[in-house]
Amino acid sequence: MAEHAGASAESRCWTDLPVPCWRLIMTHLHSKRSLFSCSAACKSIARVADDLATDLRGVPAGDLTRALARFDRATSVAVDLAAAPWPTHQKREGGASGQEGGPEEPGGFQGWCAAAAVLASELRAVPPLAAARIERLSVSNCPSYVADTLAYSFEPGAPAWRRLARLELSYDVTASGPAPTRRYEYDWAAVIRAAGALPALRSMRLAGAICPLWGFTDSLWLGGLQDLEIVGPPVEISPYDVPAIPGLPDLFRLSVARVRGRTLELEHLKEHLTSLQELCISDAPDLRDVIGLSSLAALTSLRVHACPDATRNAALLLATVLVALTQLRALELTGTTTLEKLPAAIPFLKALTSLVVDVRMRDSGPDGPEPKDFAPLGDGTGLLRCFGLRRLVVRGFSGPLHMPEGMERFSLLEELDLGGCQDVWNLGPWLLRLPAVKRLVVPRRSVQQGVFEALALRTDPHREEVVEEGARDDGEGQEGDERPSWRNCTIS
Repeated sequence: MAEHAGASAESRCWTDLPVPCWRLIMTHLHSKRSLFSCSAACKSIARVADDLATDLRGVPAGDLTRALARFDRATSVAVDLAAAPWPTHQKREGGASGQEGGPEEPGGFQGWCAAAAVLASELRAVPPLAAARIERLSVSNCPSYVADTLAYSFEPGAPAWRRLARLELSYDVTASGPAPTRRYEYDWAAVIRAAGALPALRSMRLAGAICPLWGFTDSLWLGGLQDLEIVGPPVEISPYDVPAIPGLPDLFRLSVARVRGRTLELEHLKEHLTSLQELCISDAPDLRDVIGLSSLAALTSLRVHACPDATRNAALLLATVLVALTQLRALELTGTTTLEKLPAAIPFLKALTSLVVDVRMRDSGPDGPEPKDFAPLGDGTGLLRCFGLRRLVVRGFSGPLHMPEGMERFSLLEELDLGGCQDVWNLGPWLLRLPAVKRLVVPRRSVQQGVFEALALRTDPHREEVVEEGARDDGEGQEGDERPSWRNCTIS
């Protein structure tokens, strides 16, 4: 009786641990790639941990079925094909061959195919109730030449994976071995075709692939997909690979990274991506032109990041393209120092509410700024015509940023972030005439002292008071300063 009472007390002790502690324990166990080591501590840990685990990571392909049976509340699972494909219990027991250490694992191409075959078998063997819980499935270190093997795991019309909402397939050749050299080794078409049988699929990520950027037929249809992220391979593909995306009538967001070549062909997408509203292009150092961008009339957000050649030509390249994007509300040109001035079409974007740019400045003369120094922001013919801006973020390089006269006309501006600039000129009393500003980030040395005092004394009972960030040169603003400050006012 005493022993039973002690066990009950121990069980209650483990159960009373805060959830963050259990999450920390599970994270440590998963990082060790040992799904069952928690039972070595005590049965109470295993029982409580099983109830708390919802996100399984680093699961070997051969242990998928057992992991989902053990952790019956898991809704997200990440499988690593680089891990041992054979079930761990077979290794301990010597496997079918009866030899100590389990069956011999092939390497190279045969090893990847064997791991994919084991995973496909496990996916088909998962009980329907366990598969119905999974909302996210991620397979890492998965070469696309095993796509056909994985595709058979998702039977058309099968209800087992009916709740799967996000599918992630990635292959990082820099971490997984030598890069494939043949074109078909980057072909995800089979998996994409099989994904059409998943009724709840809304988000997909393909890393290390050239599909569905080429080679899809009109028969491929992903009607419910809303978010598609494609990360190209880190090797150059044949320039004859013409992008061609299939019918995606419900696609809301498209992200394309590591695009190879100088052009990205989007002209044909106007008939397929009728609902596209967000487009992100990143990490394309050779990209100079995006053909057909103006055909995406419903686009509301455009982000171009780390594309130096495209950004360098943005002032001329996007001059006619942006005019056609009448619904554009957010524009970001970041990640490079090659943009010398805003695109000429910026003033014509009447719906623009958010603008984030990295602008290359020019050094000023000894007598102060000249009219041409205001060119980056366009003066009266550029930025100042975007009356609907609510968020403006400008980063400057190689020289001071000159703010044009008339900035006080931005009556709707809620966030002004100039924190990344080396120095900002013409920051004065007009800052106090921005009635809607809730967050301000500017270099401290760029603002007149009188403006500092006015910002410190400005109060509004309807606004939250936040302590000013950034140390003062005269010792003010230290901890314990009770003076009210402008909401989210950051003086760097």
